[in-house]
Order: sequence, then structure tokens, then C-alpha cells
Amino acid sequence: ASASVDLVVDKSALDCILCSDGVGRYLRGVHAMLRPGGSYAIASFRTEDELRRIFGDAWRWERCVSLTARCRLVVLAKGPGDDMLAPPVVTPEA
Repeated sequence: ASASVDLVVDKSALDCILCSDGVGRYLRGVHAMLRPGGSYAIASFRTEDELRRIFGDAWRWERCVSLTARCRLVVLAKGPGDDMLAPPVVTPEA
């Protein structure tokens, strides 16, 4: 249901989806599920800089913690607006 959860946990799904044309649909779904102020926790092999370019100011950046030398946990909070992705999407080819 729309705006019904406080937390969405993503265990590297975003990394895979960024290589496809489904990233917008995926993130719109995550954004729609979250209550205002809800959190999106992402385990990712992308660098913090890459993730910041992907999300821009569309989400409130809460935390980035290195889990290993290559993997980080990022926690984003849903902002008050409808933006869910910074244009343009940064893909591995970009």
C-alpha cells in the first residue's frame, strides 16, 4: 500500500537495476511505499560519490558507512516532495 512503511532495505538490488532501464520505476516504487520521513537503506558496491550523484537532493542523505573496502551502507530519508531521483540517472556507462 502507498506510504505504508517506515523502512525499505535494499541488499544491492539498486546496483543491478542501475544497469537497466527499470531504475526509475524501481525507485518510484520505493518512494511510494515509504511514509513521509521513511528511510531507504541501501547496501551498495558503488562509491559514496556515485550514490550522491544518483540521488542528488531528491532524498535527504542520512548516513554512509563503509562495511568493507568496497561495500557501503547508505541510509536515505524520503523528503517532503515527489522527487525520487536526481536527473540524469548515472549508469555504469556514464
